[in-house]
Amino acid sequence: RYLIRSVANVIVEVDGGTATPFFGDFEYYAAKRGLDVEARGAVEGRATPRGIQRPEPQPRESAAAAAARKRTQAEKRNARYRRTRDLRANLARVEAQSREADAELAELSERLADPTTYADPARVRNLIERHNAARDRSDRLAADWARMGAELEALEAEPAVADSRS
Repeated sequence: RYLIRSVANVIVEVDGGTATPFFGDFEYYAAKRGLDVEARGAVEGRATPRGIQRPEPQPRESAAAAAARKRTQAEKRNARYRRTRDLRANLARVEAQSREADAELAELSERLADPTTYADPARVRNLIERHNAARDRSDRLAADWARMGAELEALEAEPAVADSRS
């Protein structure tokens, strides 16, 4: 307010997409709008073009109600933790299996890239079947991992505790 009082000589109020100029200092604007800028509430409340809006006082919560609210919040946090704990464990298991499948796939690809492998047609057929199975397993595990990751992300995005007082 001090800066506006010392510098401004025109106040422009913007409300609902319309600008209304008040040619004068801040006191002139406050007088025209009916604002009490000297009142203590002008600092604590929210100044609007229609006056000072003071926040509504919140009723005090009893000790029993606070304890019940905290207990409910703790139960919600614990339930969320249990849900995400199992999902995290499954996600870690799928991730480890995916690494194993990818390593097997890389090893089989390397063996198939060796020209000497193709001297034995039965060995080639076996390697190709194993390669295809490893690739399918790797794709399936990657899809499972993505699904579980999205599910975990959604669970973590949920508010852990809702404040019942608001």
